[in-house]
Amino acid sequence: MSFPHRIWGSYGDEKVSSSAKIGGLPLGTRMELPDGRVFAHAKMGGTTGVAGNLYTTMAEADAGLKYERATIAAAVDATSITLTLAGTATVADTYADGFIFVNDSAAGGDGQGEVYKIKSSASAAAGSACIFTLADGDTVKTAIKAGSSVAGVARNEFSGVIIYAAGTITGGLAGIAPIAATADYYFWVQRKGVCNAYTSDTIGAACDAAIPGLTQGALRQMTGTTVVINQVGTWMFPAATASDYCLVNLELD
Repeated sequence: MSFPHRIWGSYGDEKVSSSAKIGGLPLGTRMELPDGRVFAHAKMGGTTGVAGNLYTTMAEADAGLKYERATIAAAVDATSITLTLAGTATVADTYADGFIFVNDSAAGGDGQGEVYKIKSSASAAAGSACIFTLADGDTVKTAIKAGSSVAGVARNEFSGVIIYAAGTITGGLAGIAPIAATADYYFWVQRKGVCNAYTSDTIGAACDAAIPGLTQGALRQMTGTTVVINQVGTWMFPAATASDYCLVNLELD
């Protein structure tokens, strides 16, 4: 089965959340509203969301899984790759919609530099083999050798997003949550267009850059002495005070 990368929604669709994938869509699918606002299909982390707050990618829990030698050889055109979980058990589909990337070719292994999309992942205990089934149509291009080809696994960037912790960005910027989605629920996180965002300081001028703020989940205004890191968008209105909400034009997509 194939899915479109982008769907077109109606006003209000961005406020839908569900315990299952919305419409069965893969994580990261973009939804565009008639006015051009763009949202990404995401899964909230283990804490209930906060509307208008900035969210980031979840940090990988099992650092050892990033560089594991293949447990079973995978021939050209194989539809799955098996790796050993180094230190953390995993439940089924933790890595669904994520990626396997072959990062090294130790001891004669092959496939270095290639990346594959994951359709589903099996449950597995720490230290045991885990099967990663590749997305429909994606098959092994270069044969992977057991015990020598080294690969890593990464969750989808929109899987288990977490609220921005002031001064700490664990991964990429996921976007602004338009609703207070329930913990572990699927929802739409905003990536582009007019958005209502929480502020950590006074917004003194429109058209200034909006960047991650000084308090949890917040954005702030770039000043002349601020180093621009991870610009989120531009402010649309001045005079919002700290701990208020203000319109920002998001530019993450």
